[in-house]
Amino acid sequence: MAPNIQVYTSDGVTLVTSIAITGNSPGSPSSPLTYRLVNDDSGGSVDTAPSPALILRAEDEGGDLVTEGVRALDERWIEVETTGVSSDAVTSPATGWVPVGRNRWFNFVELPEGEWVQFRIRDNRPGSAPSGEIVYDIALESGQIAQTLELGHSENYRDGILTGLNDGTWGEAIYVSGDVTAQGSPDDTVQLPDLAWRCIDGEPRVLLSDALTIDNLDGSAAALIAGEAYYDVLSLAADGTITETKGDKATTPLDPLVDAPDVPSGEIPLARVHREFDDTIESADIVQLYTLGAYQMVTSGASLNVTIGAGRAMVDNRLIRRTAESVFALSVSETSYIWLLSSGSFSVTEDVSRPAAGVLLFYIATTDGSGVTDVLDRREWIGGERVDVSFQFQQGTIAGTEDVFLHFGKSRAGYVWPIRGASLAVGSNGSGNAAGQLRVDVLATDGVGGAFTTIFTTAAQRPTVVYNDTEPVAYSGLTEVCKIEPGARLEAQLSFPVAYDSTGPSDASVSLTVFLV
Repeated sequence: MAPNIQVYTSDGVTLVTSIAITGNSPGSPSSPLTYRLVNDDSGGSVDTAPSPALILRAEDEGGDLVTEGVRALDERWIEVETTGVSSDAVTSPATGWVPVGRNRWFNFVELPEGEWVQFRIRDNRPGSAPSGEIVYDIALESGQIAQTLELGHSENYRDGILTGLNDGTWGEAIYVSGDVTAQGSPDDTVQLPDLAWRCIDGEPRVLLSDALTIDNLDGSAAALIAGEAYYDVLSLAADGTITETKGDKATTPLDPLVDAPDVPSGEIPLARVHREFDDTIESADIVQLYTLGAYQMVTSGASLNVTIGAGRAMVDNRLIRRTAESVFALSVSETSYIWLLSSGSFSVTEDVSRPAAGVLLFYIATTDGSGVTDVLDRREWIGGERVDVSFQFQQGTIAGTEDVFLHFGKSRAGYVWPIRGASLAVGSNGSGNAAGQLRVDVLATDGVGGAFTTIFTTAAQRPTVVYNDTEPVAYSGLTEVCKIEPGARLEAQLSFPVAYDSTGPSDASVSLTVFLV
């Protein structure tokens, strides 16, 4: 049976078909009203609702319900946000306030049968607007992935994945190297993967793999005793750290709907850990809460299946919002090209020719008889003015360490995109060698006379070309420090973490991609 998405009051009792906002003072937001979006199965079994969308309509002068042509819709006076509160089977991070109206919907996460997510809505009309009541009709549609926009986007070559930098309306995990896992020894720890996320404040954050101890104290600092447990919810915070939100202990078995705490507002869910008295955290005690974002692809060498995460992209004058991960199988022993169509669907071809007009190439994947053997990332990023910074080292053989300095002569700050944010290329990676590595570090000042600080705190994240690379180009790992201040001085440092035992590399250059905000 088709999905049945409905709006209910915040307690889930009363069905809501229209929203009346009365007496709002122009120039300041009204008090928010809280509701639930429900995939309502009260009339029988229903299917999962993929990418539900809330679309506002209002009456025009003729009394017809319209989605544009009314000032409140055209200027998007109404704003919507999700609160992070949801039913147990749904992971819905809090968002910022998102204006909705003409050519702008509000998209929710995928809703399984009978599940719900809480949201708030308010009127934030400008000071020049009249006061008084406006009644909004709520149109709800499921599977609304692609939304047609006005002209001017693709015509200006702005197709690509939205970074969301400085956007302030949604956060997402833009890179996750794997699940949160039970470390095993010591038994009260979990292992965190490499993580990159974009906060609701619009800034990127990076945290490399580390162990986290889940101690014996619950949310009220009460120690566990035999037969008790509590839930510890891990989330990605705006300060670049992991937040632990602990529930109060209870006698096992626990009910996650009752005993698990909510994710703090504005943070991105990562995992829920069931911590028992016996100090032993096992795989079954960890539930992954995150949804892959930024259309990240995950593969398994032992499987032909690939998973592509959720994300937002601009394709051929359409805004594509996918809120759930997509899984599909590649062909055996082929080179497959994975595209995002303007409809929001994926297309997999075994030919580099575009499958349709207005598409984005995301990945090129090679398979053998049983799994994926190689992946080339071809994602294009948009969002903010893009600045490509290039460092050119002295031509000829590089005999020792070298430094090149540049000035980031911009009046606005910028962010290095954490994924493949820097690259190193050499004209020749040397000859006659059995060992050797060339590595580059990039450093920046604060723009007001401060010292140089590396953007790669961990040396292993820095781009490194090895003596036997067939294509001597190296991309960075995650860029741990992303912000570049206006007026900053930049420095690229070449070094040899492993000495070349014969002729060294030559003609090196470094590229850095920065988005101004």
